[in-house]
Amino acid sequence: MITLGRDEGLIPEHRYFNFSYQPMYDENRKIYSILVFGYEVTDQVNARNKVAEIQEQHSKELEEKVLQRTLELSDVNKLLYKKNEDLVKMNIELESFNFISSHDLQEPLRKIQTFSNRILETESSGMSDNGKDYFSRINNAARRMQTLIEDLLAYSHASIPGRILEMISLDTIIEEIKLEFKDTIREKNVTIHAEKLDNVHINHSQFRQLITNLFTNSLKFSKSGIPPTITIKSKIATAGFLQDENPALPAGRLLDTQDYCHISFSDNGIGFDPQYKTKIFEVFQRLHTKEEYAGTGIGLAIVKKIIENHKGAIKATGQLGKGATFDIYIPTV
Repeated sequence: MITLGRDEGLIPEHRYFNFSYQPMYDENRKIYSILVFGYEVTDQVNARNKVAEIQEQHSKELEEKVLQRTLELSDVNKLLYKKNEDLVKMNIELESFNFISSHDLQEPLRKIQTFSNRILETESSGMSDNGKDYFSRINNAARRMQTLIEDLLAYSHASIPGRILEMISLDTIIEEIKLEFKDTIREKNVTIHAEKLDNVHINHSQFRQLITNLFTNSLKFSKSGIPPTITIKSKIATAGFLQDENPALPAGRLLDTQDYCHISFSDNGIGFDPQYKTKIFEVFQRLHTKEEYAGTGIGLAIVKKIIENHKGAIKATGQLGKGATFDIYIPTV
């Protein structure tokens, strides 16, 4: 580097040269002088320095971004750790709730039912009709409370994702339901159409609970004087095909890269007003009074929770007096 002023009156500036040296020899091969060649490379050096400066600046910016991202990830990890601690606490509280619900809350109810029945059986001759009615109401209220506690327990269990998934035939589960409810099926003359259903990747106990809830729901809301008919179908297809086939299913509910088993569960019962198609899956939501139809309003909420545990989707359709259909979508893997 040389500091030069190119013209008179101009401020000297740094200029860069490459020099080469060539010896000059006389007739005796002795060096008598050195010839110096200078090639200016200022533009090349400036360009190289500019590139180096840009690279250094880019490196600093990258380091700052990495540091910032590291700090953000650290904050996220701390948040996840905190949420994980909260989740552990919630699980402990849930286990405590399950224990209390299973034992402490139900024990007084069992005693209320036992002693109410005993009084009605042994002391009814000396009681007025009003007294008998009061005890009967106490017994019915205790029974409803016990059913509510049992349903809340079932819902809390359904909130825990199924840890063990296995490939199971839906036909097997339907046969188990038929065997469990054989007396009810015979008494109500229920017809079940379900043949050659697919195998699905599910948690057996949770999915059996799901089918059981749908089955009992259909029986509960069957038409008076008309034998219940339940039809269950299934097929496996791509998410895109199923989404196009059922436009009412919210867009994006199914993953485009995933195949699903579509399970259709329909009945010929009283149906429901289409405006309640999402409300029926909410906890404690009832479309009828307990005097009209017994229940706690938790059964379908449990169904929805189990579907969510399986990373699937469910949609209900129905019309008053024309039955209801539940379309279930479960990933094949």
